[in-house]
Amino acid sequence: MVEKRKITLVYNYPKSPKMNAFVERVNGTVQSEYLDRFYEETNIAKINEILYDCLIEYNFYRPHRSLNLLTPIEYCRKLNNRDAEMVQMYWTQTRA
Repeated sequence: MVEKRKITLVYNYPKSPKMNAFVERVNGTVQSEYLDRFYEETNIAKINEILYDCLIEYNFYRPHRSLNLLTPIEYCRKLNNRDAEMVQMYWTQTRA
């Protein structure tokens, strides 16, 4: 699928916060706030469901200190208040 869509994958070393601090921060938050609560879960479908739910919560409902306690979607709306269609598109694309 990656080749079909002509997406270039870039790999970092695991646990390398200096290589990509933003990704490592999100990974750490997802691990500590969501996945650690379900450490006994071994069903891949259930884990994917948990990850999907946590990313929706992380982006749409969880305030971020780096965004002055706005959620990412609120911050996006604030930046793009003249282009609400883009925000609606983002919301639609992330819903099941």
